[in-house]
Amino acid sequence: MDQDPASFQMPADTPDATGVAGQDDGFDRQATEAIAAVTKSRQPSRRGPDMIQKVIEDSIDMLFEHLRQSAQDKSNNRLTFAEIKAEVAAFKAQPSDALTAFCGETWAQCVQAVEAEKWEKDRTRPLERLVMNNFAHLLPPVGDVPVQGKHISRRIVGPFLSALRQLLGPESFDQYEAGCNRMVDRLQKRHGQAFTWDMVLDEPTGQTVVNDVLVYISRHFLNMRKRRRWMVDLITSTLPAATADTDGDWRFGDREFHMLMDALYFGLRTALDSDHGRQSLGKRYNDSNVATVYSMLQALDRDYMETMREDGGA
Repeated sequence: MDQDPASFQMPADTPDATGVAGQDDGFDRQATEAIAAVTKSRQPSRRGPDMIQKVIEDSIDMLFEHLRQSAQDKSNNRLTFAEIKAEVAAFKAQPSDALTAFCGETWAQCVQAVEAEKWEKDRTRPLERLVMNNFAHLLPPVGDVPVQGKHISRRIVGPFLSALRQLLGPESFDQYEAGCNRMVDRLQKRHGQAFTWDMVLDEPTGQTVVNDVLVYISRHFLNMRKRRRWMVDLITSTLPAATADTDGDWRFGDREFHMLMDALYFGLRTALDSDHGRQSLGKRYNDSNVATVYSMLQALDRDYMETMREDGGA
C-alpha cells in the first residue's frame, strides 16, 4: 500500500452501545446529518408493495390487450359481457407464451426481492452495508440487468468489500465493524420486530463511521492512476461468474471505477465545498487529513479527464 503522507490517526470514538461515538464524537452533528441527508437523497426505494403493484398493473395490461385483440375479430369490434367472461376464463385457463414468460420473470423477481428483504433485516456486516449505501443508487433494481455506463453490477459487492478491507487494514476494519455491530444491537433492542435497515442508514453516527473509513483510505488514492488500475484488476479478476440473464455484457472498467469513487465520496466532496463543512471535518480529522481528501478528489478529477481522453471521450 502507499505510504501515509499525513500520518493519519484513526478517531478512537467508534460507535458504542449508546449509538454515539462516546459522549461527544468530536464531529459537528449538524454537518454529519447534512452529509447523511445528501447521501440518503441519492438512494433508490423499491419495496415489495411497489413491486406487487407493478405486477398487478402489468397483468391487467396483458388482459386488456387480450380482450382488445379478441374484440378486433368481431365485425363490430365489440364484446358482450358474456363474451368478456369467456375470454377472461380462457386467458386464465390457457395462458399465452407471453403470459407464461411474464409469470416466470415475476417469480424470479419475487425470489430476489425476498432475498433482499432478508438481507435488509440481517444484522451482519453493518460496516460494509453502510459504505455500500453511498453507491446503492448505482445498483440496478433487483432483477434488472445492469446498463453499462449507468449501473454498477451487484456482483462487485464482494470484490469491492475485499478491496476495502485491504485498504483499511484488517485490525481497523474489525474495529469499526465491531462498533457498527453495537450500534445495530442498540437499534434492534429499541425497535424489536419493527427494526429495519433504514433505521441504521438514518443514524448520523453511521455516516460518521463511513466518513472515517473514506478519509482514512483516501491516502491510498493520491496516485490515482496506479490505484485505479489496481482496483479495476482486483475487482475484475474476482467478479463472480455472470450469465446473460443477470449481467449481460456488463464489465467493471475505468469509467465504472470513477462512477464508484464519485458516489463513495459525494457526501465528503459536498462538505468540502462549504466553509462550515471543511471546519467540521477538520475538527474530527485535522486539517492535514482533510487536505489529503481534497488532494485525492483533485487527483480523481484529473484522472477522470485523462481516462476520457484516452477513451476518445466515449
